[in-house]
This record gives sequence, C-alpha cells and structure tokens, in this order.
Amino acid sequence: MEPLSTAEAFAQVMGDLAAEIEHLGQIGQGARRLDCYFHRVDGQAMRVAIEWARFTASEADLLRRAMATFKLTDGVSHFREKLIDGMVKRGYDHDFAEKTFKQIEGFGSYVSRRVMPPALR
Repeated sequence: MEPLSTAEAFAQVMGDLAAEIEHLGQIGQGARRLDCYFHRVDGQAMRVAIEWARFTASEADLLRRAMATFKLTDGVSHFREKLIDGMVKRGYDHDFAEKTFKQIEGFGSYVSRRVMPPALR
C-alpha cells in the first residue's frame, strides 16, 4: 500500500499494524514499549537517478536506502561517480550533475537527522 498519500491509506496501515501488535500480545509476544518513527522518502532522487543517469531500478532503490542511513554509513557518496558520469553521458553539464548529486547528498543528510533516534545520531 505505497505510497501513503491519503489519510485513509495511513489509517488503514496503522490499523493493520495495531491488529498485528494486539495479536502478538495475545500470544505472549508483546512489548512494554514500542517506538515508531515515520519519514517521507523522496522518490524524486530515484527518478533523477533512473531518468537522468540511467540507474536501474535496483540501483536507484539502493541510493534511496543509502539516503535513509546517510549518517550511519555515508552510503550516498558511493553513488557519486555513477550518478555524475551517467548524467554527463546523457548530455548534462558536469557542473549541473555535480550540483544535482550535492542536492541528493544534502537531502540524505537531512533525512537521517530527522528520523534517527537520538541515541543513534
């Protein structure tokens, strides 16, 4: 059920999650406390990687995942050369490709600060 773009879709997912948690409690596998973190993953970075730099869908998904864990893995930097080279091969100016990568890298850094629990920052 992705993307969660409506209140109804979000309510459905949360209701399903609540039912699963209730079931776990009934069979003795519950928890005293559950922390839940939500974040928005910007699909635009994936679209740029696929359309402008000819990433495969799998590679773009790896980029998206790297953006979500940037502070812990510095994973976005592993895609720098591929993204910039791919964009230049498609006819984009090198400086524009570099700026595009820096925006993606910056977004990854922002996402990580916003969603990581304080203990992991």
